[in-house]
Parts: sequence; C-alpha cells; structure tokens
Amino acid sequence: MPGLHQNLTAIQNALNAGAPEPVDQAALNEENRRLIIQRRDIESEISSLLEERGSLEQRIAVQRQEIQKAEQERERSQTQAGQLSNKLKRIHPAAHRAWEWIESNRHRFRSEVYGPPVIECSIHDPRHAAAVEYALGGDALAFTVTSSEDFKMLGHELYAVRGISVSIRAVHHPASAFMERIPLPQQQLRQTYGLQHYITDLIEGPDAVISMLCDNRNIHQQAYTPEKLSVGQVNALKQADSPIASWITANETYQITRRKEYGDKASSTRMARLRDAKLFADSTTTTVQQPEDEDLNQRITTAEREIADLQARHTDLGTRHNTLKSNREEIESNMHDIQQRKSAAQRQQAAWQALPEKQRDAEAKIADAQRRLRASADAQFRIMTEGDEAVLRKGQLALDYANQVSSLRDLHRPALEASIVSIEARSDFESIQERNAEDRERLVQREQEKRELTEEKNRQRAKGDALGSECARVSQVWSEETAELYQRETKEWEPDRLETEIQSVQARLEMAAGDGTAGGQRVIAEFERRAREITEGYDRKAVVDESLKDLEERITEVRGRWEPELDGVIARISEAFADNFARIHCAGEVGIYKDPDDFERWAVQIKVKFREHEQLSILDSHRQSGGERAVSTIFYLMALQSLARSPFRVVDEINQGMDPRNERLVHSRIVEIACGQSSHNISANDGELLSAAAAAAGGGGGSQYFLITPKLLPGLRYEEGMRVHCIASGEFMPKEMGSAGNDDQEGGGVTDGPTLDFAALARRALAAR
Repeated sequence: MPGLHQNLTAIQNALNAGAPEPVDQAALNEENRRLIIQRRDIESEISSLLEERGSLEQRIAVQRQEIQKAEQERERSQTQAGQLSNKLKRIHPAAHRAWEWIESNRHRFRSEVYGPPVIECSIHDPRHAAAVEYALGGDALAFTVTSSEDFKMLGHELYAVRGISVSIRAVHHPASAFMERIPLPQQQLRQTYGLQHYITDLIEGPDAVISMLCDNRNIHQQAYTPEKLSVGQVNALKQADSPIASWITANETYQITRRKEYGDKASSTRMARLRDAKLFADSTTTTVQQPEDEDLNQRITTAEREIADLQARHTDLGTRHNTLKSNREEIESNMHDIQQRKSAAQRQQAAWQALPEKQRDAEAKIADAQRRLRASADAQFRIMTEGDEAVLRKGQLALDYANQVSSLRDLHRPALEASIVSIEARSDFESIQERNAEDRERLVQREQEKRELTEEKNRQRAKGDALGSECARVSQVWSEETAELYQRETKEWEPDRLETEIQSVQARLEMAAGDGTAGGQRVIAEFERRAREITEGYDRKAVVDESLKDLEERITEVRGRWEPELDGVIARISEAFADNFARIHCAGEVGIYKDPDDFERWAVQIKVKFREHEQLSILDSHRQSGGERAVSTIFYLMALQSLARSPFRVVDEINQGMDPRNERLVHSRIVEIACGQSSHNISANDGELLSAAAAAAGGGGGSQYFLITPKLLPGLRYEEGMRVHCIASGEFMPKEMGSAGNDDQEGGGVTDGPTLDFAALARRALAAR
C-alpha cells in the first residue's frame, strides 16, 4: 500500500508540473538528412581510397617478389649447380624446365635420375670440347634413368602432363660392360692408326650417363686424335678389316659405312669439317658472366625504386583515410545527438499523454488492494479456525495411533515367544530322530549277530549229537580201561554244565552288544520315551501355531485401521514432492520402507533423479552431490508444509550448496508456496543475510518461510508483501540509527525495529575514498 500511494503521488505531481516544452522535429530531421548526405560522400571517398590502397599493396607485393626472385637467381649463379642450371636454361629452355621438375620431385623416383650430359659431365681438356660435342650429338641434352618404372613415369609427366619435349634414355648395364668391347687396345690404336684416344677417355661423368652415351652414341668405339692423320693412316682406316668406323681429328670428322653383303670394296666414307663447340665451350669454368650480374642488379634496383614510389603514395592515401574517418565519426556523433534529442522529446510527450491513464490505474489498484486486504483478513481468520480444528483431529489420531502401536507391541511379544518355543521343539525332535536312527541301526546289527550265533549253536549241537551217537557206538566195544578213561573225561562235559556255560557266555555277549534282556529293554524304553516327547512337541507346536495365527490376524486388523491413512499421507507428500521436482525438469518420489519383521525399522524413503538418462535412486550422501541434497531437502519441506502443525519454516543457508539455476528455481518455488496467488514477505540478510518468504498476517495463500543466508543471487523473484532484512551487528556499529518504521498502518501489523540508512552509509564511504 505505501508503494501504491507513492506511485499515485508521483503521477499527480507530474500532471501538476505541466506538459513538456515542444521540440522542432522538422528542423532536427532536416539537420539529420544533411549529415547523412555528408556521411555518404565520405564513405564513398573512403571506399575509393581503400580500393586504391589495395591495388598499391598488390603492386608492392609483386615488386618484392621480383626482388626476391632476382636475388635467388644471383645466389644460384654463384654456385656450380646454379651455373650449370643457367647454362642449361640458355642452351635448351625445355630441358631446363624438365630438370627443375626432376629436382623438385626426386622422392617420386625409385632409382637415380640424371640430367643431360652437358651438365652432368665434364671434359678433361677444353681443346677436345668440339670433338666430344660432335660425338655426343643430340644425346648431349638427353636425360638418363636407370629403371623402367622411372622411364614410364617421367615420360608421362613430361610429355603428357606438362608437354615438355626432351629426350629420355634408359640404361640397364654399367659403363664397364661397354669398355670391355672397345675395338683395339689404346697402344695398338696409336701404333697402327695414329689415333690417340677413344671419346670415353676425354669425358668424365656418372657411370649411368657414360653407359647411356656408349649405348646410344658408341663413344667407346669412336677414336680421336688432336693431330692430322697421314694419307697412309687414313687409307689403313678405310680398309675392310679396320675395326674403326668413326674417328675425329683436330679439324675433321670421318664416318665409314661398310656393306658386307657387297664385298670388301663396298664402303663409303663421309667426311665433314669439325665445328666449334657450343654446349661444352665453358664446361670447365665457373666464372659468373658479368652481363648477367648487371642485369640482375638492374632488375633489383628498378623494383626497389618502384616500391619506394608506391609506398609513398600508400602513406598519403593512409593519411587521407584517417582524416576522412575522423570526419565520419564526428558526423555520426552529431547524428546520434540529434536522434537522442528526438527520442527524449518523444518519450517525454508519450509519458505526459499516458499520465491520466496511469492515474486511473493507480487509483484502481489502491482500491483493489484495500478490498483484498479486507477479504484476506476474513479468510485468515477462517483458515486459522479450520487449522485449529485440524490440529485437534490430528492430535487425536496421533493418540489413537500410539495406542494401537502399544497394543501391537504387546501382541507381538507372545508371538515371538511362541515362535522361539516352536523352533526349540523342532530342534529337539530332529535331535531325537537322529539318536533313534542310530539306536535302530545298532539294534539291527545285534539281531543279525544273534541269528548268526543261533545258527552256529544249532550246527554245533547237531555235530555234538552226531559225535555222541558215534561215541555210544564205540563205547560198546571198549575195554574196561577204556571205559574208565571215558567216564573220567566225560564228567567235565556233562550237558547240564555245558548248558550253564552256554547261557553264561550268551549273557555276556548280550550285555556287550546291548541286545540282552536288560540292555535291549533300556534302548526300547529310551526310544519310546523320545517318541512320546516328539509327539508332545508336535502338540505344543500346533497350539503355538494357532496362537501365532490368531496374533497375526489381530495385527492385520490393527494395521488395517492406521496403515491406509499413513499411505494416504505419504502419497500426498510424494505428489507435492514430485510436482516440485517436475518444475525443475527432474523427478522425485516419497515412499515408505516397510520391514516385514520389525515395525521399528519402518522409515520414510526419498528417491530422486537429476539427470535424464538415470533411474530414480535413494537420497543419501553417496549418490547425490551437496547441492542436489539441498534441493531435495527444501522440496521435501515444501511438500510437508500442508501437513505441518507449525505455520512457518526457518531454513538456514539451504541455498549455499546449490548452483545458480537450482537456487533461482527453489527460491521461485518458495515464493509461489508462501505467497500463493498474491505476494508476501521474503526477508533476508545479515552480516549473514536473513531472508524470509512468508504469507504474513496481511494476506497470502501459504505458510511463512524464513530463509537465512549470507548472500542472495541478483535478479531473484520478489512479490509484493515480501520483506528483505539486512541485519547489521558487530563491534563497530554507527551511532546514528533511524526511527522505527510504521508499516503496521496498512501492512498487516508488521512493525520494524531500529534501522540503518544504507544509502547514507554508502555516500559516507564514497566521500571517504
């Protein structure tokens, strides 16, 4: 209410202040159009400058590349490899391009690839250069490969891909194989024909290249002499039996063609003048030609001069570009100021025009708030009355429940005692059965022994009767002395004495085996006694089982009176708990763990799920993090709120373990429950923060919450009627304290204590800095 009255007062003051001063919108629009045209002209000029600068930068890059290329050529020309490459470039550009490709792609060849003899070979004596060059002919510019695969690949790359026309030769034998087939030994060559060397003696190079020249130009069979031959020596060389078909002198070359099919005289000789060497004219010098250096230096100087001119122009353009950018920024700043002035005037005009409607809305809100305050007071009284009645009913149910639990405990104790007696009787019965089985087994063994002894007695008696008959028969023929001896011996074996002895032994046997009269009777008596005890145990067990069944029926009857109500309470808690979790896109439920044997082990069981792909799991300190347990705890407290006797909750630092997202969701949920459809009270913050969301006496739809925390996130949800208290305490407290507030006039009876003006304290702290 104080806030609504303040808002209405501010609107009325604005209306009394009068309408804002008018602004010339047409003049502002004209000035803005003029600035737009100026900015467009500047941007067009800037675009032209940028294009020209880009062109200059490209030209500078081209000149720098030209300098780099010239310097690389100069460096290469100062090495023997570079000189040879330049030489090949001058002689045959196509061969030079082919050689550059080979040098850059040697990793693609399986074996060694050689350049033309003109760069791979050297001549021992420059005077022989013309003769060697004539002997090599076109193969002086041929490339040499040493494998068929390289021959095919190189031919494809040079001919088909790059269109370079050069000669490629493949060799498959070493040069020594050709040296073994020279026409004559050198000494005989000199003595017989006056020739000094073979061409192979005048040239030096890689073995594969020499082998290629021998195979293609037969330089191992071409002879040479620096002197002029006599007529006789020439005639000897022309003979049919001469092994030399080609030779070279200082000024002439000779080539003899013989046709064996036409006889010895069928031959022709071709003689030509030896031309000066061109390819090998400088094969032994590494001196860089002066004209080439001068050309390279001239190219570098020209490029550097061009770069300097371009950079000067580039710098001028950059200066002009910076000036234009400054002008454009100034124009844009002026345009922004004009737009701000227009927007401010429009906002002031719109705000002035909306003041009457805002005044009507503010008055309507005040009237509605007053009406709702009156209605909430009545509703609060009614709810408190219903709450008192519900508390009484709940107390009576709690007493009934306690009485039923006590009765259940009294019934459960006899059942346990009967179960124990049944277990003991079952154990005694099993023990007697085991002992009875052993006695029966021994009785069977003794009866078997008795039958065997009886049979043996009968056999011995029959044998004795037979012997007695025999004795009677023999006694009829005894002499007097024999009869006297018989009478003396038989006195010891009279039947009565023997029977007495037999009975004595039999008694001892029966006593030892337990199968005599007294021993057997004891065993039988013991067996019968145990049988009676087993029968009595079964009778007692039946009685105990009957009593236990009766107790279980009584327990079931008692549980039927209170357990459904307990399940209903837990179901209501679980429904509210699950709804709270659903609002943060998680899942949770509350149930009862029911121990089948002991009611004291029954417990409330909470299950939660915070991630999409996991199952519900019991809330404990092992599966969930501290923040997750904190969220579960506050949601459980919220679910209990409608069943609690206390109308408020005090929660200490429940938000400290939560991440910001969960803290915002939980705080919003507390506000919804505490404030209902209207808004009420959240207070907070000390030196810790004390924060409370409450449905205060002035209205609201829920119970009151006090949230105590050292901090709150920015941008939390707050409702009308909530309170945030910053509690300051400590050793050093300001002496100036504000007076008590008077919120109790329309805020439901809320009265504040002494307060601090934090705005004044902040201004004092800033001034101290």
